[in-house]
Amino acid sequence: MIMEVFDFFDGIKNGDISDIEILNITKRLTNDFDHEFLRTLYNDLERYIDYSENEFLALLRKRYPDWAKYIKEEFTDKNLEVPTEKIPKLETLSKPKGDWEYHSVLNWKKIFWKEYLNEFLLLSNFKKLLENRIKPENPEPETKNTPFPCNESLEAFQYLRVNWKLAYQSKYAYIFKLLQREYGGLVLDNYTDWLKRYGIKNRIQPDKALSEDRIKDLREKYEEYLKQKK
Repeated sequence: MIMEVFDFFDGIKNGDISDIEILNITKRLTNDFDHEFLRTLYNDLERYIDYSENEFLALLRKRYPDWAKYIKEEFTDKNLEVPTEKIPKLETLSKPKGDWEYHSVLNWKKIFWKEYLNEFLLLSNFKKLLENRIKPENPEPETKNTPFPCNESLEAFQYLRVNWKLAYQSKYAYIFKLLQREYGGLVLDNYTDWLKRYGIKNRIQPDKALSEDRIKDLREKYEEYLKQKK
């Protein structure tokens, strides 16, 4: 199955598969666009792109063995800013994400943007297609008969429930605390009772949701939600 999926990605990357075939194959691989299957396919695609980018980077190093000369001719001599990006220092990765230290490195994707675009444009388009399928459609949710005081808090809950991948029931305690802080108006008993539809049978305990790492992780996911709403 994994080879079939990667062969599919190869076909997209090389332009061998038409748009209608891409849609039909995606539908089959994801059991008629089932959300969990879509997310799994998306994760496989990210692995494939990461592997392909490393291969392509090695090819660029052979094609342009003197990067300093290339950068001088294409950027410095033309008074253009050399593209860079910030990445975390390896020695800080063992710390909580908020404590990582960063340093600047060359952004090879932007330096060789023409080559990169030519190589990965079709895969990027397919990635966007999956992202649009995964993103929950957001008709104005109805808050009647829910514990949520407003549509915004219900939308945020649904986004975090799907996209924050904490595999513990305490996930909902952290979400409760964040939503209560951001929107107010939540009643714990009503919220706990409402969670039964998701198989959460025990009363949640927000007072025990104290992990700083999880709080930061959830906050980042919430900020991601706010950005995609703009």
